Amino acid sequence: MFCVWKQNMLKDNYKKVETKDLHTSLRDLTKDER
Repeated sequence: MFCVWKQNMLKDNYKKVETKDLHTSLRDLTKDER
């Protein structure tokens, strides 16, 4: 049970980090295009 819960937490954190990275990279791209 605890292992599964930890896995879910890690997955959620990974997703959050992934979206954050996506947002920053997109912002950097638009900055470069300007």
